[in-house]
Amino acid sequence: MEEFLEAKGLESLPTYNLHYIVAAEFEGGSDGKSVDVTAYFNNQAYHSPGVTLGIISSAILRYVGGGNHTITTTNHPLPQTANDMIDNKLLEEEEGFTISFNIMFGMSFVASSFVLFLIRERATRAKHCQFVSGVHSATFWGATFCWDIVNYLVPCLCLLVTFAAFDIKAYVGDGRLWDIFLLFALYGWAMLPFMYILSFIFTVPSSGLVWLTMFNILAGRSFLDLKRFKIVSLKFEVDL
Repeated sequence: MEEFLEAKGLESLPTYNLHYIVAAEFEGGSDGKSVDVTAYFNNQAYHSPGVTLGIISSAILRYVGGGNHTITTTNHPLPQTANDMIDNKLLEEEEGFTISFNIMFGMSFVASSFVLFLIRERATRAKHCQFVSGVHSATFWGATFCWDIVNYLVPCLCLLVTFAAFDIKAYVGDGRLWDIFLLFALYGWAMLPFMYILSFIFTVPSSGLVWLTMFNILAGRSFLDLKRFKIVSLKFEVDL
Protein backbone atom coordinates (compact mmCIF):
# COMPACT_ATOMS: atom_id res chain seq x y z
CA MET A 1 0.00 0.00 0.00
CA GLU A 2 2.78 2.43 0.84
CA GLU A 3 4.51 1.80 -2.49
CA PHE A 4 1.22 2.32 -4.34
CA LEU A 5 0.48 5.62 -2.59
CA GLU A 6 4.03 6.82 -3.09
CA ALA A 7 3.85 6.04 -6.80
CA LYS A 8 0.56 7.93 -7.16
CA GLY A 9 2.04 10.92 -5.35
CA LEU A 10 5.05 10.98 -7.67
CA GLU A 11 2.79 10.86 -10.75
CA SER A 12 0.83 14.00 -9.84
CA LEU A 13 0.85 15.59 -6.41
CA PRO A 14 -2.27 17.79 -6.98
CA THR A 15 -4.25 14.76 -8.18
CA TYR A 16 -2.99 12.74 -5.24
CA ASN A 17 -4.08 15.38 -2.71
CA LEU A 18 -7.48 15.63 -4.38
CA HIS A 19 -8.39 11.95 -4.79
CA TYR A 20 -6.30 10.02 -2.26
CA ILE A 21 -7.44 11.21 1.16
CA VAL A 22 -7.82 7.96 3.12
CA ALA A 23 -6.60 4.39 2.67
CA ALA A 24 -6.40 1.19 4.69
CA GLU A 25 -4.47 -2.05 4.65
CA PHE A 26 -5.83 -5.30 6.13
CA GLU A 27 -3.49 -8.16 6.97
CA GLY A 28 -4.00 -11.42 8.78
CA GLY A 29 -2.64 -11.58 12.30
CA SER A 30 0.20 -13.82 13.36
CA ASP A 31 -2.18 -16.06 15.31
CA GLY A 32 -4.35 -16.67 12.26
CA LYS A 33 -7.48 -15.42 14.01
CA SER A 34 -7.00 -11.65 14.25
CA VAL A 35 -6.70 -9.01 11.55
CA ASP A 36 -4.17 -6.20 11.62
CA VAL A 37 -5.53 -2.95 10.21
CA THR A 38 -3.27 -0.09 9.15
CA ALA A 39 -4.94 3.22 8.34
CA TYR A 40 -3.42 5.88 6.10
CA PHE A 41 -4.57 9.48 5.78
CA ASN A 42 -3.48 12.51 3.77
CA ASN A 43 -2.75 15.31 6.22
CA GLN A 44 -3.44 18.01 3.62
CA ALA A 45 -7.09 17.78 4.68
CA TYR A 46 -7.72 18.63 8.32
CA HIS A 47 -10.62 16.19 8.57
CA SER A 48 -8.76 13.21 7.11
CA PRO A 49 -7.68 11.59 10.46
CA GLY A 50 -11.24 11.53 11.75
CA VAL A 51 -12.65 10.34 8.42
CA THR A 52 -10.07 7.57 8.25
CA LEU A 53 -10.88 6.36 11.75
CA GLY A 54 -14.60 6.44 11.00
CA ILE A 55 -14.23 4.43 7.79
CA ILE A 56 -12.04 1.80 9.45
CA SER A 57 -14.45 1.50 12.37
CA SER A 58 -17.42 1.08 10.02
CA ALA A 59 -15.56 -1.59 8.04
CA ILE A 60 -14.73 -3.54 11.20
CA LEU A 61 -18.33 -3.23 12.40
CA ARG A 62 -19.68 -4.59 9.13
CA TYR A 63 -17.21 -7.46 9.18
CA VAL A 64 -17.94 -8.44 12.78
CA GLY A 65 -21.65 -7.69 13.01
CA GLY A 66 -22.67 -8.29 9.43
CA GLY A 67 -25.35 -6.33 7.68
CA ASN A 68 -25.02 -2.78 6.46
CA HIS A 69 -24.13 -1.06 9.72
CA THR A 70 -22.22 2.20 9.74
CA ILE A 71 -20.80 4.56 12.33
CA THR A 72 -21.67 8.22 11.88
CA THR A 73 -19.47 10.81 13.56
CA THR A 74 -20.47 14.43 14.07
CA ASN A 75 -17.90 17.05 14.90
CA HIS A 76 -18.95 20.21 16.72
CA PRO A 77 -16.23 22.80 17.41
CA LEU A 78 -15.69 23.67 21.03
CA PRO A 79 -16.93 27.09 22.20
CA GLN A 80 -14.44 29.82 21.49
CA THR A 81 -12.44 31.15 24.37
CA ALA A 82 -11.72 34.84 24.86
CA ASN A 83 -8.27 34.39 23.31
CA ASP A 84 -9.76 32.62 20.29
CA MET A 85 -12.26 35.43 19.75
CA ILE A 86 -9.54 38.06 19.99
CA ASP A 87 -7.26 36.15 17.60
CA ASN A 88 -10.05 35.70 15.05
CA LYS A 89 -11.06 39.35 15.28
CA LEU A 90 -7.50 40.58 14.91
CA LEU A 91 -6.94 38.22 11.98
CA GLU A 92 -10.03 39.57 10.24
CA GLU A 93 -8.92 43.14 10.93
CA GLU A 94 -5.43 42.41 9.59
CA GLU A 95 -6.84 40.85 6.42
CA GLY A 96 -9.14 43.82 5.91
CA PHE A 97 -6.28 46.26 6.45
CA THR A 98 -4.04 44.49 3.93
CA ILE A 99 -6.76 44.48 1.28
CA SER A 100 -7.69 48.10 2.00
CA PHE A 101 -4.05 49.15 1.57
CA ASN A 102 -3.91 47.45 -1.83
CA ILE A 103 -7.21 49.06 -2.83
CA MET A 104 -5.95 52.45 -1.71
CA PHE A 105 -2.77 51.99 -3.72
CA GLY A 106 -4.69 51.08 -6.87
CA MET A 107 -7.35 53.75 -6.42
CA SER A 108 -4.62 56.38 -6.14
CA PHE A 109 -3.66 55.70 -9.75
CA VAL A 110 -7.31 55.58 -10.84
CA ALA A 111 -8.09 58.92 -9.19
CA SER A 112 -5.08 60.75 -10.58
CA SER A 113 -5.58 59.35 -14.09
CA PHE A 114 -8.63 61.58 -14.60
CA VAL A 115 -6.47 64.72 -14.71
CA LEU A 116 -4.43 63.64 -17.73
CA PHE A 117 -6.88 64.80 -20.37
CA LEU A 118 -7.82 67.91 -18.42
CA ILE A 119 -4.21 69.07 -18.19
CA ARG A 120 -3.57 68.19 -21.84
CA GLU A 121 -6.68 70.07 -22.98
CA ARG A 122 -5.66 73.14 -21.03
CA ALA A 123 -2.01 72.94 -22.16
CA THR A 124 -2.93 72.56 -25.84
CA ARG A 125 -5.71 75.18 -25.58
CA ALA A 126 -8.29 72.60 -26.68
CA LYS A 127 -10.56 73.52 -23.79
CA HIS A 128 -10.24 77.19 -24.67
CA CYS A 129 -11.32 76.42 -28.24
CA GLN A 130 -14.43 74.66 -26.92
CA PHE A 131 -15.35 77.63 -24.75
CA VAL A 132 -14.78 80.03 -27.65
CA SER A 133 -17.01 77.83 -29.83
CA GLY A 134 -19.89 78.37 -27.43
CA VAL A 135 -19.65 75.43 -25.02
CA HIS A 136 -20.87 76.51 -21.61
CA SER A 137 -18.56 75.81 -18.67
CA ALA A 138 -21.34 73.94 -16.84
CA THR A 139 -21.86 71.73 -19.89
CA PHE A 140 -18.14 71.04 -20.20
CA TRP A 141 -17.59 70.13 -16.56
CA GLY A 142 -20.89 68.27 -16.27
CA ALA A 143 -20.12 66.08 -19.28
CA THR A 144 -16.58 65.50 -18.01
CA PHE A 145 -17.85 64.48 -14.59
CA CYS A 146 -20.50 62.10 -15.98
CA TRP A 147 -18.00 60.38 -18.26
CA ASP A 148 -15.39 60.11 -15.51
CA ILE A 149 -17.82 58.75 -12.92
CA VAL A 150 -18.93 56.02 -15.32
CA ASN A 151 -15.31 55.04 -15.98
CA TYR A 152 -14.63 55.15 -12.24
CA LEU A 153 -17.53 52.85 -11.35
CA VAL A 154 -16.28 50.10 -13.68
CA PRO A 155 -13.23 49.15 -11.53
CA CYS A 156 -15.36 49.62 -8.41
CA LEU A 157 -17.87 47.05 -9.62
CA CYS A 158 -15.01 44.70 -10.51
CA LEU A 159 -13.72 45.00 -6.95
CA LEU A 160 -17.16 44.24 -5.52
CA VAL A 161 -17.47 41.16 -7.72
CA THR A 162 -14.03 40.03 -6.53
CA PHE A 163 -14.99 40.50 -2.87
CA ALA A 164 -18.16 38.48 -3.37
CA ALA A 165 -16.42 35.75 -5.38
CA PHE A 166 -13.73 35.17 -2.75
CA ASP A 167 -16.15 35.71 0.16
CA ILE A 168 -13.89 38.13 2.02
CA LYS A 169 -15.63 38.40 5.39
CA ALA A 170 -14.21 41.83 6.18
CA TYR A 171 -16.02 43.24 3.14
CA VAL A 172 -19.03 41.01 2.48
CA GLY A 173 -19.92 39.77 5.96
CA ASP A 174 -23.11 41.07 7.62
CA GLY A 175 -24.25 42.74 4.40
CA ARG A 176 -21.23 45.03 4.17
CA LEU A 177 -20.98 44.71 0.39
CA TRP A 178 -23.56 47.45 -0.21
CA ASP A 179 -21.83 49.62 2.37
CA ILE A 180 -18.59 49.23 0.42
CA PHE A 181 -20.38 50.20 -2.79
CA LEU A 182 -21.77 53.30 -1.08
CA LEU A 183 -18.28 54.23 0.12
CA PHE A 184 -16.90 53.82 -3.39
CA ALA A 185 -19.70 55.98 -4.81
CA LEU A 186 -19.19 58.73 -2.22
CA TYR A 187 -15.44 58.63 -2.74
CA GLY A 188 -15.88 59.07 -6.48
CA TRP A 189 -18.36 61.91 -5.96
CA ALA A 190 -15.87 63.77 -3.75
CA MET A 191 -12.64 62.72 -5.45
CA LEU A 192 -13.38 63.81 -9.02
CA PRO A 193 -14.10 67.51 -8.29
CA PHE A 194 -11.06 67.61 -6.02
CA MET A 195 -8.86 66.19 -8.78
CA TYR A 196 -10.33 68.74 -11.21
CA ILE A 197 -9.28 71.57 -8.90
CA LEU A 198 -5.77 70.20 -8.39
CA SER A 199 -5.32 69.76 -12.15
CA PHE A 200 -4.98 73.55 -12.53
CA ILE A 201 -1.68 73.42 -10.65
CA PHE A 202 0.08 71.47 -13.41
CA THR A 203 0.85 72.17 -17.04
CA VAL A 204 2.47 68.82 -17.94
CA PRO A 205 0.09 65.81 -17.87
CA SER A 206 2.73 63.27 -16.80
CA SER A 207 3.89 65.47 -13.92
CA GLY A 208 0.33 65.95 -12.76
CA LEU A 209 -0.26 62.20 -12.82
CA VAL A 210 2.87 61.44 -10.79
CA TRP A 211 2.41 64.15 -8.17
CA LEU A 212 -1.29 63.53 -7.64
CA THR A 213 -0.70 59.78 -7.41
CA MET A 214 1.90 60.37 -4.70
CA PHE A 215 -0.46 62.74 -2.92
CA ASN A 216 -3.30 60.20 -2.97
CA ILE A 217 -1.05 57.41 -1.72
CA LEU A 218 0.33 59.47 1.16
CA ALA A 219 -3.10 60.79 2.14
CA GLY A 220 -4.64 57.32 2.02
CA ARG A 221 -1.74 55.81 3.93
CA SER A 222 -2.10 58.40 6.69
CA PHE A 223 -5.79 57.58 7.06
CA LEU A 224 -5.09 53.85 7.22
CA ASP A 225 -2.48 54.37 9.93
CA LEU A 226 -5.06 56.21 12.02
CA LYS A 227 -7.56 53.44 11.34
CA ARG A 228 -5.26 50.85 12.92
CA PHE A 229 -5.61 52.54 16.31
CA LYS A 230 -9.29 51.63 16.44
CA ILE A 231 -10.14 49.64 19.56
CA VAL A 232 -11.48 46.19 18.81
CA SER A 233 -14.71 45.49 20.68
CA LEU A 234 -15.83 41.95 21.45
CA LYS A 235 -19.09 40.63 22.75
CA PHE A 236 -18.88 37.94 25.39
CA GLU A 237 -21.77 35.74 26.46
CA VAL A 238 -21.50 33.98 29.79
CA ASP A 239 -23.89 31.25 30.88
CA LEU A 240 -24.66 31.50 34.59
